[in-house]
Amino acid sequence: MGHVIAIFGTLIALNLGFGYWLSEENAAAEPEEGVVEVEEVPVDDAVAPQEEQ
Repeated sequence: MGHVIAIFGTLIALNLGFGYWLSEENAAAEPEEGVVEVEEVPVDDAVAPQEEQ
């Protein structure tokens, strides 16, 4: 049973270490600029909210 705990502990430690290493690599990279699309909707085409009955 001790072997199982040691194996799982090692796998968890490797997982946490690898995740931390990836996050540091990601933080060092230049962030990409986001793209925002804007669409103009004329007032005539806008849908009026329906009244509740």
